[in-house]
Amino acid sequence: MGRHVPGQQWEVVVHNALGQAILGLFHPGSHVPIPPTPPTMAWIHVPVFVLAPHGHLPPSDALHWPALVAAQAEGVRSARRLRIYPCPPAGPSDLEGLVQQVRKGTPPFCNALVPGLEIGALSLGVYDLRGETPDERIGQPPAALRNPAITCLDELPLAEVANEACWFYPTETGTYLACDTPEQVQQQPGYQPERSRTTDPLAYRRDQLRLLWSLLGGDEHLTCVGLTYGGQRIDWPVTSETPAAASSWTWFAVDSSSEQPYRELERQVLEG
Repeated sequence: MGRHVPGQQWEVVVHNALGQAILGLFHPGSHVPIPPTPPTMAWIHVPVFVLAPHGHLPPSDALHWPALVAAQAEGVRSARRLRIYPCPPAGPSDLEGLVQQVRKGTPPFCNALVPGLEIGALSLGVYDLRGETPDERIGQPPAALRNPAITCLDELPLAEVANEACWFYPTETGTYLACDTPEQVQQQPGYQPERSRTTDPLAYRRDQLRLLWSLLGGDEHLTCVGLTYGGQRIDWPVTSETPAAASSWTWFAVDSSSEQPYRELERQVLEG
């Protein structure tokens, strides 16, 4: 063993990463980088919903994520992009003037994609995806899961799902402007954004499914505007959206005290 000579300068040579980490702990000013800790992976369960033409849901021996995506792409190809704007009391007094005003950047209070569902032609597949994720957010998009294992929970004609009425348009007294644009869409399989993160599979019950129906504006017939499970909405992430060249613009008034609260003031089809 050598002796420490007072005043003698010592040189520390670090030969490996462990030594560098130790040196960094005892000498914070040495600026030795410490490798980041890899994220902890957790296994979680995400229920997934697929709408496909009858007979086009993937068979049990071919349950993988690309097969679910392909089936969903066949099921829903059209939709309506519905935007509703409040009209200011001192705003223009004609539809074209109102349209010009909102196009300057007025945000809509409703911006919804209403799927074009052919109820009698579609089947609904319900699946459990079990996969890994480092993400702590509630409502995992199923595409974010790593190494998913897929189990089929149910398959049924969409027409067999129980119906439920809802109100889509505003109910408060005032005047509004609605823009309705037909679109071609592609969507991924559906999931529930508000569902809590869980490591337990869904205790699935068919009677918890609902088809939501609403009157849109002055329509005489109800339109299916979406689905829920257990009272929580199901969202189908949009991967592509191609709007038509023209939109239908409607200026309307709502009188909450009237027996006929909706009153159309003017309607035009406008380009752009």
